[in-house]
Amino acid sequence: MTGFNSKRDAAADKLQEPEHEALKLALEALKSMKETLAEHDEPTTFNEDEAIASIEAALAQLPLPVQEPVNKSASVWQMFPGYLIENCEGQTITEEGLQRALADMLANPEYTTPPKRPWVGLTDAEIGKQTILAGFNPEWKIEIGMVFSIVRNLEAKLKEKNNG
Repeated sequence: MTGFNSKRDAAADKLQEPEHEALKLALEALKSMKETLAEHDEPTTFNEDEAIASIEAALAQLPLPVQEPVNKSASVWQMFPGYLIENCEGQTITEEGLQRALADMLANPEYTTPPKRPWVGLTDAEIGKQTILAGFNPEWKIEIGMVFSIVRNLEAKLKEKNNG
């Protein structure tokens, strides 16, 4: 049963990653916006410090994203029996045959290239929720619109960097 629980927990962590990353980017954008406005002595209609503190509090409540295992050799060994079944069925396998099969598998990008994870962006509801949690008043349409614009631009940049 623990295997199921660990897989469920890992899946839940994966769902938190986009929200965690978006909050980090929003925090960075707010801090940058605060500095820019201060440099130009521009007033704002919201409390930047309160918004920054709210985002930092929201980030502190989210679990840290789980790092994927770096040990690629373990996953290769886990795939090897399946490779043998697919490619060597009915053959008598010698030690040299196993070595050849392993070399063939490692030369095949289908077995050595990690699968591409699909891009999962934030919904408008998720952005809106985090904006309100960050201390923005729902009546501040212009500021909230700016946050949505910043988040969408940051998502586009992340998508470009991570998925080509």
